[in-house]
Amino acid sequence: MGRIRGLDSRTAAARIESVLERLELRPGPDVAVELLSKGNRQKVMLAQAFLAPVDALVLDEPYSGLDPDAHHFLTDLVDEARRNGAAVLISAHRSDVFGTADRTQRIDDGRLHEGTEARRPAPAEVAAMRVTLAPRNADADAAALGDLGGVRSVNAKADASVTLVVDRSETDRVIAAAIATGWSVRTVQRQRDPT
Repeated sequence: MGRIRGLDSRTAAARIESVLERLELRPGPDVAVELLSKGNRQKVMLAQAFLAPVDALVLDEPYSGLDPDAHHFLTDLVDEARRNGAAVLISAHRSDVFGTADRTQRIDDGRLHEGTEARRPAPAEVAAMRVTLAPRNADADAAALGDLGGVRSVNAKADASVTLVVDRSETDRVIAAAIATGWSVRTVQRQRDPT
């Protein structure tokens, strides 16, 4: 990645060592990526992102899977990139990761809003959740999902995924049962319309 970014080997190696040391990659840079934990894989990707100076960085959920110390060092790396003139765009589900952002926006009900304060729906407004599942194996039976208590509807898609509308109070139990029977969770969203 360093050579692709125009860095010589010595400069790239020094920068990689510096960034990975700050992010505390464990067990170390000589371990194959597929053997690393989710958090340490994230650190490797972040090291690639911060390897060389750039004009813009787009980071999607960069804090996901990181331990608290790595959160702190990532914030330092972002601030350092900004001081060096980079525009940094961070997308995240948690608003507390934006620190000293010049501007924050949120997507709520499919619309872009200024700030991080999300509109809270009234309790009666969110009576159900929409859960999209994908089969992990051939044993995953879409028809059986409809028999789970709290499932209001099952909608099978052409790509073999399934969307369930589930009573909000039963969502965790239904997701756990679906995972146990060969499904993986793609999305969980609020369902406002009375289905």
